[in-house]
Amino acid sequence: MSLYRSPGGRSWGLIAIALVVGLVIGGVAGYLGGQAGQETPSLSKGLEQVQSKIRPAVDGISLISVEYPIGVRDGAVVVPEQYQGAKDQLARVRESFTDAQPDLVVIDPDGVAKVQADLDQLGAKLEALAPVAEVDALVTGIEAELRSVARLS
Repeated sequence: MSLYRSPGGRSWGLIAIALVVGLVIGGVAGYLGGQAGQETPSLSKGLEQVQSKIRPAVDGISLISVEYPIGVRDGAVVVPEQYQGAKDQLARVRESFTDAQPDLVVIDPDGVAKVQADLDQLGAKLEALAPVAEVDALVTGIEAELRSVARLS
C-alpha cells in the first residue's frame, strides 16, 4: 500500500468560492469606477434644465397674440384656421408648462399656481371669443410670469 496519494481532482468548492469572490470584487470595482465618472448635479445645472423645458412655452405664448386677432374679430371667428392656430398654440404652451411644472414648483410654487390659473383663464377667453385687447393683456402677463418663475431674463 502506498503512503502517498496524488490527488486526482481539484476541489470544486474552492473553485466556486474563488469565482464568487472574483465576481464580488469586480462588481464593487466597476460600481466605484462608474460612480467616479459622474458629476453630482448642481443647482445651476438643474435651473438650466428646467429653463430648457419651459423655453417653448415662453417663446410660444406670444404667438397667440399674433394668431388670435387674425382669427377673431368683434366676437366672431373670421378666419377659422388662425383661431384654431391660437388654440393649438395654447395647447403647446400648456404641454411645455406641464412638463416643467414639477421642477418649477420647487423654485416658485405661488408663481406656478398663478401661471396655471392664468392659462386656464386664457383658455376660457379664447373659447368665449373675448376681445383681442383682453387676450393680448393676458398673454403679456403670462409671458412675464413664465419668465419670472423660470428665472429667465
